[in-house]
Parts: sequence; structure tokens; C-alpha cells
Amino acid sequence: MWGTRSWWVSVIVMVIVVACLGAPAFADVTNGVRYAVPSGWVGVDKDNVRVVAPPPQPGELMAAVIVGAQAATGSPDEQLGALASALNSDAKVRGSSDVSITDRGAVGKLYAKSYDVESADHGVHVRMIGLLLRGDQRAVIVLLFTSNTVLQKHGAGVQELLKSVAIVAPPGTPTPTPPPTTDDGTHLPTGNTPDLYFGSVGWMPSGRGVKIPTTRIANGKPEGMWWRYTSGGMNGNQMIPLLMVYLPDGTHAVNPRFGSGALYDVDGQRAQHGSTGVGTFTIKDGKISETTDGYTHENPFKSGTDKDGPWFEIGAGRHYPLELVAAKDLVGRWKSPSGKFVFNANGTYESGNVIINREVTVAQGSQGRWQADGYLLAIRPGQAREYITSVGRTGKFLIIGTTVYAREE
Repeated sequence: MWGTRSWWVSVIVMVIVVACLGAPAFADVTNGVRYAVPSGWVGVDKDNVRVVAPPPQPGELMAAVIVGAQAATGSPDEQLGALASALNSDAKVRGSSDVSITDRGAVGKLYAKSYDVESADHGVHVRMIGLLLRGDQRAVIVLLFTSNTVLQKHGAGVQELLKSVAIVAPPGTPTPTPPPTTDDGTHLPTGNTPDLYFGSVGWMPSGRGVKIPTTRIANGKPEGMWWRYTSGGMNGNQMIPLLMVYLPDGTHAVNPRFGSGALYDVDGQRAQHGSTGVGTFTIKDGKISETTDGYTHENPFKSGTDKDGPWFEIGAGRHYPLELVAAKDLVGRWKSPSGKFVFNANGTYESGNVIINREVTVAQGSQGRWQADGYLLAIRPGQAREYITSVGRTGKFLIIGTTVYAREE
């Protein structure tokens, strides 16, 4: 990817395009890297990389190119040098900085080096290469900005972006795109991706697990798929849905790992690195006791039914049912405060800031194909890698991943 000047020139052109879109970008996973874009920035995919930028200002360049996971090639300094040679092949290098190293704990170490360059596209500007290392894994992000003054102007947004960048797969494992092992055209392909987390690029359902029961309150206990609001987002100040599953045998889990659109892969989730989120629960005398990853919590428990269906509360947190949604019922326009999905009956979609009129649908975000299979939804962008996320219906609303959508009439 880095070896051709034409690739980089096309990305530079896309930097100009994305700065003119004026559409919001989304927190996402691209090429094995998870990131969150600061509020007000915009983004677009080009040649399998994501380019994000704040709203344009006259005579100002500020953009980030999220290249994604890269194979290790020598020491960090050697790899930075090789990246710089490819990156700056279209420009005259006027100077460079020392390598800075930021230890981000479990996320890894971020190596960064800046180059003062002059190119035909943008004149005099700065290109900063960031190389994130975690174990034997590496990922690349590139910042382009007119000057240090411009960088400082957008410093808060840049810091939010850099702090959010993380390699998706656990340490010691690559970020593969495994071939499918089964695909009958109706259900999503299955594969063996034990070292990838659900929702990351390359993850596939295992095809194993226990059947997810119908969502209900049975004998005073929850069964099936449920969700509640929790704090999240870029700064932890947004309320996002947290999914969980409860089984009749007393097993429960947050952020369940799916074996298919109808199966919960409990063994696969128990084998995950770090905190698994799998545990057990019991309910007695109006209290629920939950044990997860060695920790036990006991809280008041009550349940009931309203016009939207069954519910239960653990402490003050109300939980809502997450039910299966048929593919035909996904077709249509769905909106959230941060953007929109348009699912077409022919299997295509548009997402992002979607403008619709009687003649045309324009998406300032991504376009591609979609496939629903039970609680799973595959999104296949036209110029980026596929990812699989969760989907379910709750009352009149739709939950896709960590976003709640309402149907747009």
C-alpha cells in the first residue's frame, strides 16, 4: 500500500474532498484499528483507509489518515523510516523532529515523528507519522497540518482522536481476514476467529454455542437478549446501549459473543483474553446476585410489563428487551442523533449524513451492501473491509451496535 506514489496522491486528493463534505463521522473500526472521531469532524473512505478532518478553514490544512494495522518490519525507528520514505516520496523534506514515545499502558506505545515538507498539492506543511505498537502488532495513523499553530488550534480534537486509537485484536495475535468456512447464502459465513473481539474487522461468528432463548421474564427471571443504557462515547459522557444475555441455566453475560444470529457462544466468550464479561446470576427475595470474572454484586431486583413489553430493574438501572428483527423489517430509513442508515430492499445501504429526495439518495459516509441474520448484521462498505455488528428491535426502535435508531417516516 505504501509503496506507490499514486496511492498517496489519491489519499491527498481525498483529504481535500473530505474537508468539503461537512458531514459528521462516526466512531468505527477500520483495518484492525478502533478509533473515535471528535465531534464535528468529517470522514470518508479512500482505497481502504479512512480520512477524517475538521471543518475546513481558508488556507488551513488539518487531517488524519487512519491507515490501520501493518505488519512489523524491523524496529520501530526502522519502520518509521520506511513509512516516511514512502509517504514523502512526492514532497521535498525540509526538516524533521526527533521520535517521541508515549506509553499508553495496555493500549501500547505510540511512536511519532514529524516531517516539515513542501509538496505541489499543499505547499509547505507538516506530516506526522504515528506508529502504535502493542506486542508484535503495529498500526499507523498520519496527521497532515499546515503548521504547529493549526495543530494547536485543533489540539483538543487531535488528542481525542489519538487517545481513542487502539489495535482491536489481543496482544500477540495478528488481525487476519479469515476465509469463510460456511455460507449458505441465507446465514452469515462462520469461521474461527477466537483472538478477535466481536464487532472488529475480521471477526466471524463461530457457528457454535447455545440457542438464545426468547426474550421474556420466566418464573421471575430474565431470559434471552436484553439491554440497558450505560455511559460511553468518546469522553464517557454519552449514554449508549449495553447488550446482555440471560440463559435459563443461570448464565449471564454482557457484550455477548455470538456463535450465529441465533446462537450465543458462551465457551468462546469465556476463552477471551482479560475480563470476559461472562458469569452467573441468582434471584431470591427481591434481590439479584451476579458473579462475573471473580466479582459478586448484589442489588435489588424487580420486573414488570408496560405498553412496550417486559422489563426488569437491577438497582436503578432499567433493562429492556432486545428482540429479533426480520430482514424485511430493516428495510427503510433509520435515524439517530449522529446519523442515518438507509437499508434498501435490494441489499444495498447508505449510512452517515444521508440526503434523500424523490430523485436520488446521497450518502456523505459509506455505501455498500448489508445482510441481516438474526441478531447479527453484516455491513460491507464498497471501499472498506466488512464488519459484523449486532442488531435488534426494542419497541419501535432499532439498536445497531451501540446506537439507537428510530424509523424515519
